[in-house]
Amino acid sequence: MRWLICMLTITAMLTSACGALPFRNFSFGKQKAHFAVVDWKKLMKDHPKYKQLIASGDAVESAMRMRDRQLQAGRQQIDLLARMKGLKTQGKDHFMRAEFSAKMAEQEAIENDKLRKLAAAASVEAEQEVAKDRAAIEEAYRLPILNLRMKLESVKMTKSAREAVLQELKEVIQTKNQDLSRVEAKKADIVNKKMSGAMQSARERMTAFAKDRQNSIMSKGLGIKGPNGKTFDSKEGAAELDQVIASMDKQIKIKQELHDKLLDDINGDINSAIKKINLSKKYTLVFKNVRANISADDITDAVNAEVKNIAN
Repeated sequence: MRWLICMLTITAMLTSACGALPFRNFSFGKQKAHFAVVDWKKLMKDHPKYKQLIASGDAVESAMRMRDRQLQAGRQQIDLLARMKGLKTQGKDHFMRAEFSAKMAEQEAIENDKLRKLAAAASVEAEQEVAKDRAAIEEAYRLPILNLRMKLESVKMTKSAREAVLQELKEVIQTKNQDLSRVEAKKADIVNKKMSGAMQSARERMTAFAKDRQNSIMSKGLGIKGPNGKTFDSKEGAAELDQVIASMDKQIKIKQELHDKLLDDINGDINSAIKKINLSKKYTLVFKNVRANISADDITDAVNAEVKNIAN
């Protein structure tokens, strides 16, 4: 997955009498660099508003799923009624097939939604099984990639030497990605095995539903009027559906803005806490989510305590 390729992210500016300078231009011989690291993920999870952030994210996803289901169901109903109107003079048999197809499409959407939820749960379980394999790959390539990137920082390197190092780095990263792809293939196989029973059950339910709908449709008359006995107008139905979807989109936007504000508040509190601690510590750089083995102070707990003071 995309988040597996982790990089160092600088979250604080240089603090020195000469102002801000790029990392590669530091003169370590004149002044010893003083680094610090923070576990940003831990800081976010420990933030007082983190549960609100998760809940708001779930609310956005739930609203989007509901909107998509409403749009799909509305389109199917409009399509069904339009076909019913068009098939009015083509015989009862054609109408029954059209209605049956629409109902089957609706039920298939319901079954697919269930399967997606089960697949998400199965993916979480599979991830636990392959996590060690992925971690081992990350660890095996961590130092080689770090060493090659450090070589590229050398100002004395010739053009040909730099190109050689860049090519080697490209090959190492490509090999690492191939190894990670095998882990993903293993995970997918685990998910498929976990889902096989659920897939079979879904097929059986669809078969039973098809038989039930056939019997139900066969027992009904033609009946091609819209709601409340009114003659169906497809343009009017489409306009009403557009209004419903527009209203739902507006609610989704409000929920998304709330989620984004919570995320900004959390990140802002963490950054403020880091800046406050750095006023006294005077770190040269503060890294977040560092995986390389560097000499630095871990100020996560101190930042965590300061965040709680700011947030509360």
